[in-house]
Amino acid sequence: MDFLASNVVRLKFAGLTVSVPHPVNFSLLKLMVSERRQVSVKKENDRRQAVEVMKALIEAGDIKLLKLAFSSCPAKWQKTILKSLQNEPLTEELASLLK
Repeated sequence: MDFLASNVVRLKFAGLTVSVPHPVNFSLLKLMVSERRQVSVKKENDRRQAVEVMKALIEAGDIKLLKLAFSSCPAKWQKTILKSLQNEPLTEELASLLK
């Protein structure tokens, strides 16, 4: 949970200011969680959400931020994230961007 709280974005919603995890941290955590899932539908859903957020970050020009957040993760987390991105063309492309 510290990983999510370490990098937040403040948004105004319904007259309130709320803090939410930065999309970079959210997407990386989703990939880590996906590797722990036992139910394949939930695993794929987590992965799909993470990949969509990462694609949007890349399109917005936030590649450096994505790489920085990934490199700040412990080696074990990095390995899990990269494992989650194996075996599909788009996800393999994302994995190569992180390395």
